[in-house]
This record gives sequence, C-alpha cells and structure tokens, in this order.
Amino acid sequence: MDVFDGDPRKWPTFIANFRSLVHLTVQSDAQRPAILGQLLSPKLRSGFSGLIANPAMYRELLQRLHKLYGNPKTLAKTNLNDLMSLPSLRSEQCSDLETFFCKVSRPVSTMKLCRLVHDLKSSALLEHTASKLTPRLHERWLSYERGLPPVMTLETFVERLQAVLQFCQRRC
Repeated sequence: MDVFDGDPRKWPTFIANFRSLVHLTVQSDAQRPAILGQLLSPKLRSGFSGLIANPAMYRELLQRLHKLYGNPKTLAKTNLNDLMSLPSLRSEQCSDLETFFCKVSRPVSTMKLCRLVHDLKSSALLEHTASKLTPRLHERWLSYERGLPPVMTLETFVERLQAVLQFCQRRC
C-alpha cells in the first residue's frame, strides 16, 4: 500500500485500500492507528502524532483525515482543476494517447467514486476536455457524439478514449 502524502486526488484510493486491508481486518484499535501512522507521509505523521499515539483517538484521526482530504467539495475542485489544466494531446502515438488517457481517466474515476454526478454530466467540462484532442481525433469524437443519445458524460468520453487507445495498442 502506498504512503498517503496529503494529495486529495489520492485519498479515495488510499482510504479504500486502508479500509479493506487494515480497518476491516485488524481487530485492535491499538494497532489500527499505529498502522495508519506508518502509512502517512512523515509530514502528516508529525502533524497527527498526538492522535496516532492514542488508540482512543483512532476514530477522530480518521474523521480529521477525511475532513481534510476526503471532502467532496475539495475532491470536486481538485478534479475540475486537473481537467481544466489538461494539456492538449501532442500526437496520436500510443504513448501520448496513453498519457492523455491516464490524465483524463484518473479525475473522472475519482468523480465517479465520489458520486460527483453533476461534474460527470457537465457538458462544458466534457467539451473542454474533448477540445484537448488532436484535430483529427476531435473531429472523430464530434462525429461519434452526434450518433449517440443527447446526454453525453465524461465517462462516455473516457470509454471512447480507451477504445481508441486499445486500437492503437493493437496496431503497434
């Protein structure tokens, strides 16, 4: 399991892994905060040392971490910023497509995990993200979009982008 460094983008994955590997399997509240402390970066470990050291504060430790890093508004803002600052796809080479796919897929997956339905259905955000494609792929996306139901989402965009990437990888 990766150490959590305080990046809100990594919180949903971190806490899901922690819950399944530690919280639900380790029976002792004395062990859980000790393990959690080892999975926090030195900076966070230092900042929460008082809570980590006291097993009775385990629930409060989780609540504070969640308020700081798992707040849906924070996650929405972070993911929105990631998509808004997305660089344009440089070429249609497999490596560039894969990098672009990962930069789009990660925030979209986090939005889905956090049930940020409004952001997933945002036509402005979808249009902005699609505008980062190469001109040829953008035209293909617009043609594809015209043949689909009126409600397109970022999830649909990621699925289509994944299909393009898989096609590219089969060619290589």
